Amino acid sequence: MLNIVRMDLRRLVRTRSLYAILLVLAAMLLITSFSTWYMTEKSMTDLMLFAQEQLEEENISATSEMGQIGLAASLLDASDSRVMQLQVRRAMSFGVLASMPFTGFLAHTLLAVLTALYASKDYATGYFKNLLALPGVKTKWFISKVLMLALCILIVVMAVLGLAAIGTLILGNPMEIDWPQITAFMGQHMLLSFGLNMLVLMILVLSQNKTAALTMGILLSVNTQNLLFLLLDTTDWLPFRLRDWGLMNQAMKITMGGAMPERLPVIAAAVIGISFLVSLLAINRRDLKM
Repeated sequence: MLNIVRMDLRRLVRTRSLYAILLVLAAMLLITSFSTWYMTEKSMTDLMLFAQEQLEEENISATSEMGQIGLAASLLDASDSRVMQLQVRRAMSFGVLASMPFTGFLAHTLLAVLTALYASKDYATGYFKNLLALPGVKTKWFISKVLMLALCILIVVMAVLGLAAIGTLILGNPMEIDWPQITAFMGQHMLLSFGLNMLVLMILVLSQNKTAALTMGILLSVNTQNLLFLLLDTTDWLPFRLRDWGLMNQAMKITMGGAMPERLPVIAAAVIGISFLVSLLAINRRDLKM
């Protein structure tokens, strides 16, 4: 078992898709931080006048609420402008930067892609087939993949926190970190992401197909199943709303500093438990398609 885990660690370190998703997260957070810094280095009056010019090009009425931007800009003095600049910059705090990849499902989607690509490689390369001579190797292989999945989620969370710290330094904001809030927020998203990626792993084990796991992982992560839940809920066939029990619907209820969604622990535990048991049964009862 330990040898399989060590081998999976080596394969994970050499997995290019891991570094690709970290690069995507870095680009998102650092570009956001740098663009916010750049825009707030400019005069707020100039920025508001520029916004007014864009509104005029779009033929937005000058009498509308947005059309009053130019008038507001002309009333700003230097001190007011600087205060507004600092307020905009301070709004992009460490907590806001750290939560961005998760509130928009980006981190969950990237992790689903990583899970599908990383785990399916063993089927495509024949590595899994070569292990079959070892006793109980199927169960050991699956448990090792579950451990790697948890490690990947932890790596992504730690990377996001590090990138949020770098973004805070770029903006020149004070490093004010509310660790209880950050820990609770990240812990809830880690639990949700673990459940989502256990589903992806189950789909891979059942189908033994990278494309199926990758496609379903992306669709589940962006919550396309909510459309089906909405359609079924309109029929009133069930005594409860499916939308209230959707795993990814719980992600939209997770807020920085807010209470954990009531159903999240139950739903995540059910998804993880069912996915784990179904995957174990499938991987031990089915022959490999090679």
